[in-house]
Formats: sequence, structure tokens, C-alpha cells
Amino acid sequence: MRICAGITRRHAKSFSAGIRLFPLERRWATWALYGFVRLPDDIVDVEYANDIEGGRKALQEWITEWKFVLAGGETNDPVFRATRWLLKEYPEIKLEWLDTFLDKMLQDTDTDRYQKYSDLEEYMYGSATVVGYAMAVICGAKGDWMPGAKALAEAFQMTNFLRDIDADYQERGRVYLPQEDMQHFGVSEQALIKKMNDSAWSSLMRFEITRTRKLYVVARKAIAQLSPDCQLGVSIAADIYEAILDKIEAADHNVFEKRLKTSTPHKLALAVRRTGIHLKERYV
Repeated sequence: MRICAGITRRHAKSFSAGIRLFPLERRWATWALYGFVRLPDDIVDVEYANDIEGGRKALQEWITEWKFVLAGGETNDPVFRATRWLLKEYPEIKLEWLDTFLDKMLQDTDTDRYQKYSDLEEYMYGSATVVGYAMAVICGAKGDWMPGAKALAEAFQMTNFLRDIDADYQERGRVYLPQEDMQHFGVSEQALIKKMNDSAWSSLMRFEITRTRKLYVVARKAIAQLSPDCQLGVSIAADIYEAILDKIEAADHNVFEKRLKTSTPHKLALAVRRTGIHLKERYV
């Protein structure tokens, strides 16, 4: 769990700020889940960023090892051991969700463009939504919780896509902006190559940011379906993530010069603000 916690803190600072408020066992479960989804993502995006075939082979080997562990095989791998504990403690987490996630990681080795937003949504279902479903289970969601979990997962991933447009294109050759949207606003891939932050680019970014903010609105309405001991942490994580959109807007939609992110003081300020709102709603 310490190893999974370290992976989470290194790679998901905005998310980690919220889950610090979870009860210990829910933190363990979240760390295990994040470790499981982070490592295959890193195989494709980091370790083999310039070797598509090598990345696909390495990921397939990782999946084969996971299937062996899942079938009862012995392992010293800390992430596999933590994930096996997770599935035992939270049997409502469906194995098909994890399988779907791994399928989408493999898809990253042969698909780098998405024609329509509906195509991107299909990708996000496997790469983000199923992870959101698992998190909702960890957070004790009740009622009709799936739409809210889907909205928050997509909001987080769309925020990542918008922030990381330059890195995804320059380092991995991927474009997660729907081709249809780019064509509508008159933005070609030359804008990505030349890093053109012009009026057409700003119009496209405003459109995508508006779409993403609508997902946050849906997600926040559903946070009340989570266990009370998770609601504040998830709300803080959502605030910190959505603040990245504020950063993009403040930079006049220029995501090419540097990776935009919230500072530690900004995260703390957002956490304090959300805590005040949370306490007022519950006790005043």
C-alpha cells in the first residue's frame, strides 16, 4: 500500500489532495486502484513512448501476468497484491471494468485520432469511466450513482486532455481533440505543429472547456450519493481539477508553452474554501 500510495502522490497530485480526507481503508483501496491503472498507462505513454510495438508487447506481458495473479498465482509485485486485496474487499468492483480499461490502454498503441466526440466518449468509457465506477464503489455510492461517476470521470479526463494537448501530440503523436470539432473551428494539425494560439484555436478551446464544465456540474450534483466520509474529499479533488480549466483560460488558451497546473498554495486555498462550504451545508 505504501508503494501504491507513492505512485498516487507522485502522479496524481490534484487527486491526492482530496483523498487524503478519506478514511484509511478507503485510502488503501484508492491507492491500490490508482496503482493498477497507472502502471499500464505508463508502459505505453512513458516507458515505450517512442516504441509502439515494444509498448504493446510489454503491456500484453503485464496483462498476462495480471491474469496469472488473478487466477491465484503467486506474485511479489506490490501493485498486483494490492489490487487482489482491493477486489476481495470490494467485490462490487467488476472485473470487466478492469478488463475494459486494459483494452483501452492497448488501443492507445494503435489509435491516435478520434473523429467525433462520441468516438472519444467510447474511448473514455474504458480509460476513465470504468475507473470512476470502481471509485464510486470504494466511496460507498448509493442509488443511481453511475451517471454522476461517469460525468466526473469524463470531466477529469477531458481536463487532462486539454491541459496535455501539446505533450500528447509532440511526444506521443496523439490528438484527443475530436477531429470534427477541429474542422468546425478551422483548426488543422498545423496548429499543433506550429503551436498556433490564434483566434480559431481559442474558439475551439472555449467550446471544449464549456463542454467539460458541464460535466463537472452533473458530477457535483451526484457527490451527495457517496458515503459522507468521501464527499468532501471528492469535492476538493473536483475543485482542484476544474481549476486547471481556469488556468487554461487565464493563459488565453495557450497550452503550448508549459504544462498548466495548480500550485500547492492554490490547492490549499481551494481545499479550505470547499471545507467551509461543506461545513456550512451540513451544520448551519
